[in-house]
Amino acid sequence: RIDDVAKRIGAVNTIVNENGKLKGYNTDWLGFIHSLEKHTTLFNKNIVLLGAGGSARGIAFGLKNKGANITILNRTISKAKKLAKEFNVNYGGLNKLNTIRGDILINSTRLGMYPCTNISIATKKQLKKFPIVFDIVYNPIETKFLKLAKKAGCKTINGLEMLVYQGMIAFELWTKQKPSFKIMYKEARKNI
Repeated sequence: RIDDVAKRIGAVNTIVNENGKLKGYNTDWLGFIHSLEKHTTLFNKNIVLLGAGGSARGIAFGLKNKGANITILNRTISKAKKLAKEFNVNYGGLNKLNTIRGDILINSTRLGMYPCTNISIATKKQLKKFPIVFDIVYNPIETKFLKLAKKAGCKTINGLEMLVYQGMIAFELWTKQKPSFKIMYKEARKNI
């Protein structure tokens, strides 16, 4: 079986054996929301989401659920359009980064992830138009995208918090026990 939220998102990342029956959940969206809400509120914020893959689906669901105004930008515009249509949000190609502004910019692509660490999906000039920049990549913890954002004066959020929060939610689904964020974060950071 698939959890209703995972069905709506269209992606499962956690499977739980419930009395011999398997049930699929999506914990990514909650991990993302928990980590972002530690830094800001989301209601009515103008958020630009880069990417239209599986991670973007969960993120778009979470942001929409929190009342944010979302624009999805992707290299392949048809993919951005398809995802935007599902969540009734705006979309466009990556070239829109030259003109668009917002409250938060989120990279949900793999660009900048190990081993291709010398790549950023946005330039410093483009990043300057967003007070908060979030990269869901967690290896490396500080991507080139985030380094450029810091130089541009943006508040930055790395993907390790999202990884730990979604892991905590999965752990609780599996064990019915609440784990410690502090302990899990410390161990995750030590091992990346």
